[in-house]
Amino acid sequence: METERGLHQNLKVRWDRYTSCNQESQSQKKSQYLGYFLELLYSMSMNSSIDTEDLYNFCNDVHSTFNILALEFMTSVKDISTQPPAAAPASSMTDFHRTLDSAISSQVSPELPQADLMDFLMHGRGWLLLNAMSTLATQVR
Repeated sequence: METERGLHQNLKVRWDRYTSCNQESQSQKKSQYLGYFLELLYSMSMNSSIDTEDLYNFCNDVHSTFNILALEFMTSVKDISTQPPAAAPASSMTDFHRTLDSAISSQVSPELPQADLMDFLMHGRGWLLLNAMSTLATQVR
C-alpha cells in the first residue's frame, strides 16, 4: 500500500501528465490520463486516513484546476448530447428497465441520448468529474 505522501505525489504526477498532453494530437492519451487522475483522487477522497490538504496540493492553482475540470465536464456533456442515442439491445433490458426507459422517453426530448448521459453522470467519468469538483470546491472561494 502506498503511503499518503506517495499517493499525493502520484496524484500530482497524474495531473501533470494530463495537463501536459496536447488536445489535438494526444486526445486519447489525455483522456486516459484524466481517467487515472480522477480515479486516484476519488479513492484518496474516500480514504479517511488521508489529510484533506493532500487533495488540494497536487496543483499550483486550485481555481484553474477547477475550471479545467468544469470545462472537461461541460465538453463531455455537450459531446454526449449531440451524439445519436445508442440503442440498448432489447434482450439486455428487463421489463422494469423497458418501463423506466419508456417513462423517461415520454418526458424528455427523443433526440437526447438519455441512457448515455445518465450513465456518464451516474457511473462514468461525469460522476468522477463532479466528485473531483466537489472535492476542490471547498478551496475555490
